[in-house]
This record gives sequence, C-alpha cells and structure tokens, in this order.
Amino acid sequence: QADMMVRAFQNAKQNVKVVWHQDGHNYIYNTIVNGELWDEIQNRWLAHYLLDIDNGAENMPAVLAQSNVDGSWKEYKSWGDFNYKYASVSYDANRKVITSKRLANYAIRYMQYNNPDYSNVENMEDYFLNLPDKHAAVYPVELAENTTVYGVPEINLKLSSEIMNDKGLMVTAVLIDTMDDGSSFDAYLLKERINRKLPVREIDILDGIGYKGETPVILEYVQDRTKGKVISFGWTDLTNPGGGYDSRDYTDTKELIAGEFYDYTLYMLPTVYTVAPGHSLKLVLTTWDPYRVFLDRSFETLNIDENGEYIDYDYSYIIDNSALRVMIPVAE
Repeated sequence: QADMMVRAFQNAKQNVKVVWHQDGHNYIYNTIVNGELWDEIQNRWLAHYLLDIDNGAENMPAVLAQSNVDGSWKEYKSWGDFNYKYASVSYDANRKVITSKRLANYAIRYMQYNNPDYSNVENMEDYFLNLPDKHAAVYPVELAENTTVYGVPEINLKLSSEIMNDKGLMVTAVLIDTMDDGSSFDAYLLKERINRKLPVREIDILDGIGYKGETPVILEYVQDRTKGKVISFGWTDLTNPGGGYDSRDYTDTKELIAGEFYDYTLYMLPTVYTVAPGHSLKLVLTTWDPYRVFLDRSFETLNIDENGEYIDYDYSYIIDNSALRVMIPVAE
C-alpha cells in the first residue's frame, strides 16, 4: 500500500517524498531522520501546505532510506521503475507439495512454547525458518555481495491444486536474511527494541501557538542478535492466477480445473535492504499464515473438533520448481 500510495501521488503529478525506516509498520515520531527530528520535518511540511510558508519543505531528497547495516541514512533519486535482476534459486526436486493440514495445531504448540502470551513477534523469523517440511518450501536465493534490494520483489510461480475453486486458499511468501553458516548476526528486529536512555533534547516546536507540550524523548532504533531477519512478505490466492499488482486486477472468476498448473505472481512488500557479505536470502513458501492470525488473538475464534484439535483450512498445492523465478529489484 505504501508503494501504491507513492505511485498515486506520482501519477497525480504531486511532489511526493519517501522515507523508509527500520521500525516496520510504525510511526517515526521523536526519531532522528538524516540528522533531523522527524517531528520538525513533518511540521515544516504542514506549515508549507497549510500556512503557505516558503520554508523549503519540498527540497528534501526524493527517497531517504535507513540502512539495515549501520542505521545511517542514504539518499536516492527516485522511487519506481525498479532495476530487476533474476536471482538464482536452489531446489532438490522438480515439484514440491505443501499442505495446510494441521498447520494451526503446529503453530499453536510452537507459540505456546516460544511465545506464550502471543503479544509480540519475538520468534517470527525462527517460526518461518523452522516450519515442518510438509508446511513449507525453503529456497536459498543467490545474490551478489552487498546487493541492496530496492523496490518490490516479485515471485513468479506455477501452482496446482485439487481444490482450485474454494475460497481462502492463501499462498504466503517470506524473504528472510540469514547468515550462510547459520550463525547469529545483528539486525533491526520488529520487537519494541527502542533505546530510551539517550539524552533528552528540548524542542519548542509547540511555542507560538499558545501551548506548551511535553519535551519529546528522542528515540533510536537498536539492533539485536538473531539468526534471521524477515525483509518482505507477499500473498496471493490459488483462485486468482494471473492477478496483478493492484487488487482491482483480481477480477478473473472463471472456473479453474483441478490438477492444472496456473501462473501466479506474488508482489511483495516494498523494501530497501542490503544483503551484507556472508549473508544470503531464503525464500519461504507456505499456505495461510497463522502467525498473523495469532498476533491478532483471533486464533481464539478457530473451530475445535471433538478431539480438541484446531480445525484449519485443509488444502494443499504443488509447486513446479522448474518454473520458479525470483525477481529482485536492486539499487543501481
């Protein structure tokens, strides 16, 4: 949606800027962006457009992206028209079968053991990297050292299923950064890991309008050790082969033939991420995503059978590995 919003502004010939930071789906108030407090940047834009003040607000770079390696900020000239490269992937067999049967049960047991309060994503990377073989396909993705992923990754697939015309037959893709030797590394993780011990800087941005607000505490994102870092997600549905990037492209309602292979493209979440030396990406393909369901605590609404087992979607699909294509947008 962030990428779609940028494109909408561009199509409307508006001056639009993009800021990519390391705190995931979150606000960046009280954070230093390229040497300046974000609240000040935002205030300058509001003053420019609401009060017609000529303050140079629109002169900031077209794209600012915070490095996943050291937290510094890099400027880019544009967003869109990405420079795609095909990335080599490895697989053991020409076809792979993935099932959702009893996935909810596995996920419940995993979460209860590793994350009993279901309140955060402490073990998200570990969960995806350790899905049982029947629930996931994992593909090493080869990229040149220090490649910076810049844009919307695309995954091209050929898939088949025996129940192509049911609803809710999700296909989930996850791109995860790992060390080649399986060891831990430092990464910005989506885990409420914000250092609140930095010196307080007093900012009088509320002066002049008759209000004294609390002095903001400047926040800084910090890294932590991990064996994996999720850098992007993508989703589609088996009932929508050929679906495009925009949800309006999902209009094909023709009857699908069970057992036939169809073409799919998973357009993943936009990202700017540098794959450091000694690192490589792993592509994980699975069915529906219980981790997201459980984070919303909506797992409590799942049906339970007479044996106390969670009843989840019971479907499977076959991946034609020989047709798998991973397109990575890279910074030039």
